[in-house]
Amino acid sequence: MSTVPTYRVNVISVATGRQITLEVSPTHTLGELLKTVLESLGVHEGDYRLVLGFKEYGPQHYNKKLSELGIGNGDTLQLVPHNPGGFIIIISQNRTADP
Repeated sequence: MSTVPTYRVNVISVATGRQITLEVSPTHTLGELLKTVLESLGVHEGDYRLVLGFKEYGPQHYNKKLSELGIGNGDTLQLVPHNPGGFIIIISQNRTADP
């Protein structure tokens, strides 16, 4: 019986500066990750986006698996409120090597 590997991703709330580390599976969807992040940070549901590097992930990505989106072990995503017509300042992308 094979098990699905897990890895850790970091998420930083741009609004508060709080950071959390979550253990996820490549088969988790982005929507599942976002829901867990919002619950863990105590953020009320609203229109938020996750950003990795120069890529912004919105509702059109919520049903996609993390592996499909290239989100992997050690990645740091930013949680940003969506500002229609606005812009996003990208902070950084950190990835550690897989062990």
